[in-house]
Amino acid sequence: MAVQSAGSVDGFADDFSVLLKGGAKRTVPSRYPDALLIDLRVLASALPEMNAAGFSDILSNFTSSADWYLAHVVGMGDYYQAPATMLSEQASDLLDRAAALKRREPEALYRLARVLTLSGLAGGVAGSTAPGSGTEHLVGHLLDMSAVQLDRPFAFHGAQVGVACVTVAAAWEALFDGLDKAEIDVDACFPDPGRMEPVVRDAFAQIDSSGEVGEECWSDYSKKLERWSGCRPQLENFLRNWPQYREELRDTVAPPDRLGEALRAAGAPARFRDLDPPIPEDTAFWALKNCHLMRNRFTLADLLFFIGWWDDAFVGGLFERAGSAGGGL
Repeated sequence: MAVQSAGSVDGFADDFSVLLKGGAKRTVPSRYPDALLIDLRVLASALPEMNAAGFSDILSNFTSSADWYLAHVVGMGDYYQAPATMLSEQASDLLDRAAALKRREPEALYRLARVLTLSGLAGGVAGSTAPGSGTEHLVGHLLDMSAVQLDRPFAFHGAQVGVACVTVAAAWEALFDGLDKAEIDVDACFPDPGRMEPVVRDAFAQIDSSGEVGEECWSDYSKKLERWSGCRPQLENFLRNWPQYREELRDTVAPPDRLGEALRAAGAPARFRDLDPPIPEDTAFWALKNCHLMRNRFTLADLLFFIGWWDDAFVGGLFERAGSAGGGL
């Protein structure tokens, strides 16, 4: 039996565990608890920052669902509509109760506990954490990996995810506003593994000079490259039908200003410098810039990298765009 002491994460109800392997965050199968006990009086007595972190973690559904669907469309993963719809509806309801959650109102705490539990269960239904874990979680994972290697304290997982959501939502907006299929060089979207290996290793050498983290990340990222090499027909279909896919994806992503507003209303951090401890600007930039190099799951950051957008200037612009929405650095 699991007794939930705070509304801090969806991990109480899922059948996965997140571990460090070779210095990299990895998700491995575990098991559901036989029973999960949630007492709203206990949640109300928890640190406000912990319940706010759970709220922030749930905001990932407004970006991760689009990542999940995108991966499916371009041939890089499975997708199931039922858990995506369920989580979207529940998360939208919670979004409107942000201020009530800060006041610890029982109904808001109940809604938080409910959607966290459903989010955990959804991972089991889908067979992966993809329904609630996309680019925003990758950023959080890299922040944790950096903290381990550099012996720095950690911020709450959900708080990091929520802050990252604002910037990732800005990345989705940039794609919606700027993608022109006529400007995409499809041949260039499939880089040679020999060119990418030093890119991955160099990215993680910035936190681990031993090369252990780079080796672990390359072992997983190389699998993504191998699968991606056979997805040209799906990418071409995606670009050809971009107007249709743009509207479908736009329906699943919340605007960055809406997410920033909700975080502030819930009493949660909305900027990297607002986290406890604050994340230095260069660390936040490193985490976002290199998040797609960590594992084999395809996300928006991969697409933006493959089409040639994901460089220092573009990533810096995302932080500025998020900053205008109350988020960013």
